Amino acid sequence: MTYEKPGQRKKERSSEKYMKLLTLNIHSHFDKMSQEQFDLALQELTKFIVAEKVDIVALQECSQSCEAAIVEGKLPGKYVTADRGRTFVPIRTADRGRTFVPIRTADKGPSPVPARDKGPSPVPDEKIGDEGPSPVPRDEGPSPVPRDKGPSPVPREDNFAGLLARGLEEMGESYCWSFTGAKIGYDRFDEGLAIFSRHEVKAAEAFYFSNQTDYHNWKSRKAIGFCVPINGVDHWFYAVHMGWWKDDEEPFAEQMDRLHKRVLSHVQNKKERVFLMGDFNSQANIRGEGYDYVRKLGWQDSYVAAEQKDSGITVPGTIDGWTDVESGMRIDYIFSNEAVQVQSSRVVFNGISEPVISDHFGVMAEIV
Repeated sequence: MTYEKPGQRKKERSSEKYMKLLTLNIHSHFDKMSQEQFDLALQELTKFIVAEKVDIVALQECSQSCEAAIVEGKLPGKYVTADRGRTFVPIRTADRGRTFVPIRTADKGPSPVPARDKGPSPVPDEKIGDEGPSPVPRDEGPSPVPRDKGPSPVPREDNFAGLLARGLEEMGESYCWSFTGAKIGYDRFDEGLAIFSRHEVKAAEAFYFSNQTDYHNWKSRKAIGFCVPINGVDHWFYAVHMGWWKDDEEPFAEQMDRLHKRVLSHVQNKKERVFLMGDFNSQANIRGEGYDYVRKLGWQDSYVAAEQKDSGITVPGTIDGWTDVESGMRIDYIFSNEAVQVQSSRVVFNGISEPVISDHFGVMAEIV
């Protein structure tokens, strides 16, 4: 499998046989979390990603403190802004080096660059897409968003994804990454999602797929995705966190319908692949509910397709949102929009090969 990437890594990566995908509900910030727990999760996940050479990482409940200071200066790794819809592609310019250029604005919100005196707007004020935007240097970064409108598009100092990117960089791996806040968690955290790519990113987007988008409503649901070219074909990878099947205000089926329609809008010539990676809050062994609904829409379960697999259990017992669990559940998945060859699917960070670092275990699939 050959990836499109910088020349210094081309030889190494073209020889890799499998594409490794990892999803994990990291539950990074919660009321009773100690600094030791936070540090353990960060250290173990960093080491695992580097050792396994994971290609794509999707994190849910990846958070930051609302009142923590915004990171100043250059962000670690290669940060990609995704919060204005399908917006950025990496390019190279002779005088500015690598930067990201917005190619489409799908969502409203503040400009992800500073005021006019600090650099050009990524899109014209009156027209979007007609004249083409000016390149925006990545290091300048976006301006903060007022607290009542959601989180700052620039990660804060205790942002788990940002600290993970820094840890990876310190270990010699510079990943493309992005974070989006979805809602307020525990009344004091920006709870969101993050996605990492070991390979160059062509585009990125983040969007709500829930009925409502109130940042202060705990039922708000969002997705964030990267487009990575592989063998000349676009592959979209999304981190997602679904609601529950039995919810009158936010029915799972309606959320899934919106998500399904949005992500498959990329599939134009039936060549593009799309992967949904995350916590679906739907048990695989319960018929007629969320899992079956996803499968009926045509999504393929990598666990089912895997030649090698384990129990698949990702939640061993009672956690937030699941208070009547008598045995383990498989509720975290890696779905694809078409059948793919899966060498293996295994549960990670379950206390066997790796320590437990969250209330969910992770899932890693090796795609041929």
